[in-house]
Amino acid sequence: MVKIVFVCKTFTADKQKWTYLDKDGDQSLSYEEFRKFLRPEDQNDLRKIEINSIIKEYDEDNDGKVSSDEYLKMTGKYIKNRRS
Repeated sequence: MVKIVFVCKTFTADKQKWTYLDKDGDQSLSYEEFRKFLRPEDQNDLRKIEINSIIKEYDEDNDGKVSSDEYLKMTGKYIKNRRS
């Protein structure tokens, strides 16, 4: 069940980045757009989208922050699921 939630949240973040980069709305990314999609940390606007999506993913109590417990719980689940 956690894998499905993780994939859905990842898809949501990717969809936001894709939509942002797909300026002409043709549902395709050029080489340069796709490079930016794969490396969001290199672009200020994409970095914000990426960070906000990660916060939403980890922030279980919806307080807009990631507590150490939320971070450890999420990373622990992710590592555990990767092993199975």
